[in-house]
Amino acid sequence: MGLSNQERTRKILYGVRGMVEKAEKLEKQASDAYPDENKILRLAKFCNSLWPALMGKTSNGAHWLIGSSSSNLVLSENEDLWSIAVCSSLPEVNEGDVIPSKDELYLSKLEWHPLKERLNIESLLGDNAISTVCSIYKISEDIVYALRRYDDDYLSSKKEFSDLIASIQGTCFSILYNNKEFTICYVVNQICNILYADKYRFDEDKYEDVVDEWLHTSNMHHDIIRVIGRKGENLEWIVKQHLILLASEGIDLKRNRVLVALRMSGRKYHYSHQHKSLFEILKKDKDMQDESFLAEVSKELEACKKAKIEDEESSQKEYKEENKASCLYGWNALPKKIKEVETKSKKKSNAKKK
Repeated sequence: MGLSNQERTRKILYGVRGMVEKAEKLEKQASDAYPDENKILRLAKFCNSLWPALMGKTSNGAHWLIGSSSSNLVLSENEDLWSIAVCSSLPEVNEGDVIPSKDELYLSKLEWHPLKERLNIESLLGDNAISTVCSIYKISEDIVYALRRYDDDYLSSKKEFSDLIASIQGTCFSILYNNKEFTICYVVNQICNILYADKYRFDEDKYEDVVDEWLHTSNMHHDIIRVIGRKGENLEWIVKQHLILLASEGIDLKRNRVLVALRMSGRKYHYSHQHKSLFEILKKDKDMQDESFLAEVSKELEACKKAKIEDEESSQKEYKEENKASCLYGWNALPKKIKEVETKSKKKSNAKKK
């Protein structure tokens, strides 16, 4: 599908606007992004240079004769910022009938989509600098699509802007490279895509299978994502779960979706009524009544209960130890607190050296 220069310009302007907004957020998050603070600030600086690189060479030598874009008639085919801003909210008109804009139609039909809103990589990362970097990289790809769609005069006229986008993408790569937190969230996202079959359903008559029904009716996404940052489940363990799903098909895939979801939920899925509900749903499908499979399910459920008990015991022990120490020496004297203070002071001193 071809793109006109006007369409390319609109996509680029939309992307630049979004990237500059992300840069403002990134500047506030940089102080908590050790050891990538300097790279984060460099990325924000690059993003803030986008408007000058894109519009800095734009001139209007005929302003005295024909006026400026803000004083002239706005036309839908115009490529200037003023016209595009006006047209961005205009409804469509067809033979006298006013039709809501595409954005309004889209938003009116949009349903809350946990896979998109809760289970995408940015959401899994949380509200932090790495999450914002991911968003910036995705926007840059949209800009590149429009900018370099064709090797023509349009691209040649924006060489400085194109080079700046390349610097932004390179800096994003430098930040994300060898970042385990980013990789873990990507793999968890890919696992969720398999578990939910890339779609979150609202209509109970359209569930793909009993596993689909269980995942949706039990709101399992809340428990599944808790695997991120949990003790004992490192990147290698999460990758193993992904490989189990990738190597499965048919009935085996259906069963492994249950087992992997339970393992990832861990201690969060410990209530007896949850376990009872799972078995009731599995009864609806003869493929899920295999004795060896049900035995594996029971084993995983027992592991969930055991993990919950061990977690509570560990928390109680830790609380007692902290309480004893704080009674005599005060809260800030605790080893954990001392380490936190030392870490913060090291970050500040390293930042000053740089």
